[in-house]
Amino acid sequence: MIPEMKVNDIIASRRSAVFGPAELDLMTRAFDLALASLTEGRFDHIPARLVRRVLASKVIEAGRAGEGDPDRIAAMALAELALSDAGGQEGAASDPTRATAAGPATGRGD
Repeated sequence: MIPEMKVNDIIASRRSAVFGPAELDLMTRAFDLALASLTEGRFDHIPARLVRRVLASKVIEAGRAGEGDPDRIAAMALAELALSDAGGQEGAASDPTRATAAGPATGRGD
């Protein structure tokens, strides 16, 4: 399962990083590519907000490191999500209270 402490890493990186318009555009494109590349059902057992946070964290990390290819950044973010989730799917994929990567489950408010 994706550890909750990743949220603190994201918040800290946002506070300490300064990005210009070009970098923000690049990271936005990479994040959007990563979201669009998610295979339906693959991460449905993970709340959508956590999926987005893991992807965002890796995109920010790659942006800070100077990576300039949005396709490569998206691939890195998806790989990080898969690694974070290793072993976390047992029985959870059919849980109707979980959100999909596209948005929250009905009634959960994720």
